[in-house]
Amino acid sequence: MAAKKDEMKKEVFNRKENLLSDISKVYREGLYSDITFMMADDVSVSTNRFMLASRVPYFATMLHGGLPVDQTHNSIPLNCCNSKTFQQILNYVWEGEISFYGLNILSLLDLLEASRFFCLDSLVDGVVEYLQYLLDSQQVQFKDCLAALDFLIIHKFVTASDLFLKFIDQNLSSISSLPEFDNVSKYSMQALLKYERTSTEIV
Repeated sequence: MAAKKDEMKKEVFNRKENLLSDISKVYREGLYSDITFMMADDVSVSTNRFMLASRVPYFATMLHGGLPVDQTHNSIPLNCCNSKTFQQILNYVWEGEISFYGLNILSLLDLLEASRFFCLDSLVDGVVEYLQYLLDSQQVQFKDCLAALDFLIIHKFVTASDLFLKFIDQNLSSISSLPEFDNVSKYSMQALLKYERTSTEIV
């Protein structure tokens, strides 16, 4: 059996790591860019159509729908996020990974919204999992939780909203004493009251 596996290995010449390395080099050196976007913060970002269409469902639809060739050297408005967030998206597109290190809560929420906009479900899940990690390890300031809850409820991120509702409910005595608590949206307050009532009924 082992001999058979060795024989099969010899029949396949595998250098996948070279492919990933070459693609990463193209990205990092900005080679072969043929499309430019003007982001919400008025910063232009250039990249490659093929990679976008291959890796991002939103761009697959957009580019397959017949983006005029004569626009490839002009900036195409893309107001769904700022350039820093889009750069994070491109990291994921080109290299298959993204670093959340150093991103504050608001930046993570912007990334979450952009990921959903581009139909990158796996990245949406990854951001939500990281938010849960931050909450579980007590790495989120209470005031940031309130801002995050407002954002998540308004933008209808149900799973992530539940994470923050649970965390706020567990720390309500401390969080409710913050000045920021008085500015929570009515939607967040309604969600908190409903969550607290449901939790009480379960107990």
